[in-house]
Amino acid sequence: MQLAAYNHLFLVYVVLMSASLFGLILTLMSFDLATLTAHFSAHLPHRNIGIYEIVSGIVLVLIWPVLSIIPALIEGKAPPEVWSYSTVITYAIDMGILAPVLIATGVMLLHRKPLGYLLSS
Repeated sequence: MQLAAYNHLFLVYVVLMSASLFGLILTLMSFDLATLTAHFSAHLPHRNIGIYEIVSGIVLVLIWPVLSIIPALIEGKAPPEVWSYSTVITYAIDMGILAPVLIATGVMLLHRKPLGYLLSS
């Protein structure tokens, strides 16, 4: 479980996160989407992969609320994973970034969109 509290390396963390994000964006932009699908086998099980990604995204967006957040709200307490921290970064990343990307990627792959192939790779 990743928990975070402010410390003397906070600015380093911000720089690393920002550099990683922009590095990812620049890398993804370097691919030629027009010819990308030609590099994949015609027998690629795109339907199975797309469904797997969509189901994984749905499960990921539901698991934290069902197992931790909603029970804590009902009890009127913070989730047990929080301890002395203000939040659990994993919740935000899983539900706010990873799950939507998985679902969108799965849908794009089912529709055989080049970006779906790239993000699924």
